Amino acid sequence: MKTPGSKTRAAVNLLFVFVAITIMVVTVYIGATPRQYDLQLGDISSYDISAPRDFADEAETVRRALVEMSQVP
Repeated sequence: MKTPGSKTRAAVNLLFVFVAITIMVVTVYIGATPRQYDLQLGDISSYDISAPRDFADEAETVRRALVEMSQVP
C-alpha cells in the first residue's frame, strides 16, 4: 500500500533526475561548442589556435624525399 507522501517523494525524485540530466546536457553542450574568435582578415592573432586534425601534404613529402635522396652520395 502506498503512503500519502509517496506521490510527493516520487515527484521530488523525478524533478531531481530531470534537473541532473539538464545540468549534464548543458555542461556537455558548453564544453563541445568551439571557441569563437573575433578576428578579421589580416589581423595578427593573440591566441594560439590549433587545428583539430593534422594533414600530410603527400606531394610535398615525396618531393622533399627525392631532393634529400639526390643529395646522398
